[in-house]
Amino acid sequence: MSDNKVSIIMPVYNASAHLAECLDTVAAQTYGNIEVIMVDDGSTDKSRIIAEGYVEKDPRFMLLCQENRFAGAARNKGIDSATGDYLIFWDSDDLFAPEAVELLYNRIAETDADIVVSGANQLDDETGKILPAPHYLMKSRTPKDSQTFNRLTNPERILNFTTSVVWNKIFRKQFILDNDIRFQEIRNGNDVFFTVVALCKAEKVAYIDKVLMTYRKCQKASLVGTLTSAPIVPINAWRDTAVFLRENDIFPKISFANKAVDSMVYLLRNLPNLDAFSEAVDFLKDGILDMLGISDMAVENYIVKWHADFVDILINRTAKEAFEWMYEFDYKRMASADAEVKILKAEKKKNESRHKKVEEKLIKTEEKNEQLRQNNKKLQSELAERNSQISKMEDVIQSKNKTISSLQSKSDKRAKELKDIKGSASYKIGRIITFIPRKIK
Repeated sequence: MSDNKVSIIMPVYNASAHLAECLDTVAAQTYGNIEVIMVDDGSTDKSRIIAEGYVEKDPRFMLLCQENRFAGAARNKGIDSATGDYLIFWDSDDLFAPEAVELLYNRIAETDADIVVSGANQLDDETGKILPAPHYLMKSRTPKDSQTFNRLTNPERILNFTTSVVWNKIFRKQFILDNDIRFQEIRNGNDVFFTVVALCKAEKVAYIDKVLMTYRKCQKASLVGTLTSAPIVPINAWRDTAVFLRENDIFPKISFANKAVDSMVYLLRNLPNLDAFSEAVDFLKDGILDMLGISDMAVENYIVKWHADFVDILINRTAKEAFEWMYEFDYKRMASADAEVKILKAEKKKNESRHKKVEEKLIKTEEKNEQLRQNNKKLQSELAERNSQISKMEDVIQSKNKTISSLQSKSDKRAKELKDIKGSASYKIGRIITFIPRKIK
């Protein structure tokens, strides 16, 4: 597998709080042939100074600068400067696994795909906890019998197996250039057009079932403030995308409608006041729901079933009624979640009690085992002492047996000598000569 260059494009805007931590994970990538194109989008904090530090110490890093034109413009600038064969678009406050580029590259190279999608986690910036986020990759919404798929082979879920974010994906650059796919240069939702159009135009889409990046959840207050000041901007992003897909005859109606509804629900939930909510709802009802393919979608085609109820309310009720329904619905969901949490806490308490009892039993069992080990140790010591004594007695017996054997040998020798003497002629003559004296005696 050839070692093709991968271009990592990263918009940077007032990211000094987390930029160094992020860039450290980029610099630690195990895939060697990368270029990191940072595009400073008119930062007013120390982001540019931090970025320049990485450029100075690592030749793979480069820094481009522009006036504040938002992340979409920064990403387009990065594409124009990229020399790699593949493109990755990462954000400046997220974290990336060391093997992220390597695994993404290996997968897109082995499948010859235009796009590869990976899983991701979320980092709660307030608590510091890492949270699972399965919605970034839902492989159950992909064909089971093929490594790759596209809009034609997965028409109803091509946009729903992942999100419209760009940072958990790798793209073949020539595919992007051939289809002239660009980011919208808008404040919010700049990656909607890019990602959705790319997924709809790709001949081969694949995924890697691994979590390779951790997305830092932005502060809700910041998100709410941005959306409240311009609630129409993300809606326009979806409208423009729908228009393009329809004009190019690549509009996956059911998949797109479900993805758009999901995005609209997210938008409306984060509009805290009725004025901004009403502005967004009125805009949606002014032909946008039709354009997105939402207003006439059959109930059975909704992936999230309660979305059908909400769309019905959007169409047939006032914005105020929709606002009240949304917050009442969320309140009920939160209440249900709280009840579920209470049940889980009760179960946890029971489990902790059971665990404590088991621990106590284990401690008692361990104490008994320790006593048995001590008794066994004592018996082993006594047995060793007895074996030692037996060994000494065996040595004494063996010594005595050697003495007896030696005496027996001497006795046998003397008996033989005596026998030899008695069998000799001189002994017999002597016996004859002494016969008469022995008799007289």
